[in-house]
Amino acid sequence: PLPGTTLELAPGVRWLSMPMPGSLAWINLYLLEDTDGWYVVDTGLGNAETTELWQQIFSNELGGKPVKGVICTHMHPDHIGLAGWLVNRWDIELWMTRMEYLMCRNLVADNGKDAPGEGIRFYSAAGFDEDALNIYRKRFGFYGSRIAPLPNAIRRIVDSQKITIGANEWTI
Repeated sequence: PLPGTTLELAPGVRWLSMPMPGSLAWINLYLLEDTDGWYVVDTGLGNAETTELWQQIFSNELGGKPVKGVICTHMHPDHIGLAGWLVNRWDIELWMTRMEYLMCRNLVADNGKDAPGEGIRFYSAAGFDEDALNIYRKRFGFYGSRIAPLPNAIRRIVDSQKITIGANEWTI
């Protein structure tokens, strides 16, 4: 679907896309309809463009129902980037596995920092040449710049857990 719109895949399941920089071009996200609202599955990058597209979706695609929760499948910035913003915007919970949430918080803490000597030594010993090490140095600490501030707590989900949303049962 075009950014800012959704496409119904099945009753209660909507597909949307959010733009990505680079060759990937977009990420697929989903909305799951419950009786009295929607669950967002993954969020897109934490940037102004994605925020504006979410605002369009809220205005035009939810049928007047609120967002009830955010489910993040994993901690890549294109999947969790706007989770904190959505949680604050709707006063809802972030559903996520504990390890993915904690890893995300850990990587966000490195935002704006220089690459550590331990990392440079590790990658050098692993065979990185000077060009590859310079790329590592340049990119280190960039992760958090694509993620809105995270909520301080999550609703923990675990492998094989079953959750019911609307008429559908989903397995984590």
